Amino acid sequence: MKLDLHYVEELPHPLPRVWAALTTPEGLRAWLMESDFEPRVGRAFTFRCPPGPGIRGYVECKLLELEPMRRIVWSWLSTDIGEPTTVTIELEAMGVGTRITLWHRGVTAPDVGQRTATGWTG
Repeated sequence: MKLDLHYVEELPHPLPRVWAALTTPEGLRAWLMESDFEPRVGRAFTFRCPPGPGIRGYVECKLLELEPMRRIVWSWLSTDIGEPTTVTIELEAMGVGTRITLWHRGVTAPDVGQRTATGWTG
């Protein structure tokens, strides 16, 4: 069974700051994990974290879409998920803040879905 995880959050940060958190290695490290991300469509990159039981310590990704200040899409493959999934993040300015909408589509196991959900919301 495949799960689609969906989150909507309003952040008290301006859109350019949120965009930088999603499109720079420094921003992604602070928000998610260490990476070698570059904002070039088609480029493969890797997120790295400490390995653990059932977690190999890295996630293989590829940047699929990039609409500056609006949308970013990347593939996501980790051994605990098992097959490629897709992460889509859309941004919308909301006054002085930003609404972030995130979908992680194609997660195949409920326990992995729970762990992934905890990571995205953290």
